[in-house]
Amino acid sequence: MDFCTFGMFILDDIYYPPSSNLPPSKSVVGGAGSYAALGARLLSPPPLSKQIGWVVDLGIDFPDEVLAEIKGWETSVLLRDPVDGRKTTRGWNGYETVGGERVKAFKYLTEKKRVGVEDLPEAFVTSKGFHMVCSAHRCKTIVNGLMEKRLKAGLESSSDSKALMVWEPIPDLCNAEELESIQDAMIGVDVISPNHLELGNLLGRDDMVENGNVNERAVQEGAKDLLGRLRSRDECPTVIVRAGARGCFAFVPGREGGQMWIPAYHHDSSRVIDPTGGGNCFLGALVVAMVRSESTGMSRIISASVQASVAASFAIEQIGLPKLGTGELWNGESVAQRWREVEDRLV
Repeated sequence: MDFCTFGMFILDDIYYPPSSNLPPSKSVVGGAGSYAALGARLLSPPPLSKQIGWVVDLGIDFPDEVLAEIKGWETSVLLRDPVDGRKTTRGWNGYETVGGERVKAFKYLTEKKRVGVEDLPEAFVTSKGFHMVCSAHRCKTIVNGLMEKRLKAGLESSSDSKALMVWEPIPDLCNAEELESIQDAMIGVDVISPNHLELGNLLGRDDMVENGNVNERAVQEGAKDLLGRLRSRDECPTVIVRAGARGCFAFVPGREGGQMWIPAYHHDSSRVIDPTGGGNCFLGALVVAMVRSESTGMSRIISASVQASVAASFAIEQIGLPKLGTGELWNGESVAQRWREVEDRLV
């Protein structure tokens, strides 16, 4: 198995701002796990799609059409049947008034069911790469639990058998109070990836956006400052800062390292309908691209980030998931063609 995510599957009910005059969208596929699996799947046409592992908890109210779509991806998804009449994890996405302003908000409508190390079948535990979206405490718990199980399976004893760990800190805990805990948890991962606003919140900086655009200098400084005391240590992770339409900034410490901005596929917002899940999709694709790469250091990160940017472009072109058609076309377009287009911009 090349990929496994600890993210959840959620069905979202989306309520748009009153000014939009749009009716709510119900039972839209959401959750970090769903979109991370999407990113991995976009880079994995069959039979490689069977190298994608993720968990979907089926509630008694799980829509048949959503189940058919999931099965149509031909991944190694683990479908867990409902127990004791449990309903599917559902979320409410809408707007609330905070301090006199309308702000985007999320809350669970049903009990959430996380995915833990103890939930993974052996084939998932022995995956080459993992995606996590969680707190610093849970990140350490997952990494330690995985290492214990993988060592028992005879893995992690050599560099060839070490798993790639990619961590996406949850936005709500990206603040200055959590910085030390996050830096402590980073020791156990290979890549940490906040977005530019989350990075600013962690470091107590309010200059990540300047005149409506991403402040590249602030992002570059912040990526290095995030590593703090780890920068001179062997376990120092790569930092990839996701920055929306600007793309992403990758900072790889060490002798084989470097830094670079990788562009987003979409030049403007004309085809961007809903950015929800774009970051999760990016990181799912990043894991797959990295574990399959034969390169090292900065070359490996650049190539994987290009592929991840392409994958994310499909996730944000509609409400919910992109449509997989015949000939492995998503939304009627080729992943490989978009990949070539982004690579051409780097030349």
